[in-house]
Amino acid sequence: MLQLIFGMDPGKSGAIAWATNDGRHGHTKMPADSRALLEYLRAIRFEIAPDESFAFIEHVGGLFIGNIAKKQIHQLTKGDAKTLMNALQRSSANLSLRENLGELRMGCTACGITVAKEPRPQHWMKRLDLAQTDSAKRKTEIYERMQQQFPDWKFPKYAADAVALVDYGQTWLRDK
Repeated sequence: MLQLIFGMDPGKSGAIAWATNDGRHGHTKMPADSRALLEYLRAIRFEIAPDESFAFIEHVGGLFIGNIAKKQIHQLTKGDAKTLMNALQRSSANLSLRENLGELRMGCTACGITVAKEPRPQHWMKRLDLAQTDSAKRKTEIYERMQQQFPDWKFPKYAADAVALVDYGQTWLRDK
């Protein structure tokens, strides 16, 4: 039975990676708009024509303008304008992530791809047992680990999280 597994990192500099259980694989930067996303998913899904297709989309969440953490609310009541600006910037970035997440879900549905799981970064990264806590160093460590895991798959660093989500998905489906 041919399986197609997608790993999807919905960040602005995110990516979509995919692999089949017969050794084919690929990746792309996160498409710029909904139409490009749908066209990409449709092309891969119907070109490969698998028996089963699964997506593992990184779960994103966090601050929104109406849901600022209690500590920040306390600081805001003291008139800390810098804290307010930081919260609003994070909220705006998070809204973009949530929009991408919604588009990924809809694209998967339209193409008959089952969204099997939406793991939080802490969850899918935990199984990698990463040594780095700094974001940039952690990204490099994920990239290097995935290059070792998939030596025939040449992908850029921006796709490392998506490839790691494919790896997560393969393990999850195997152990399910």
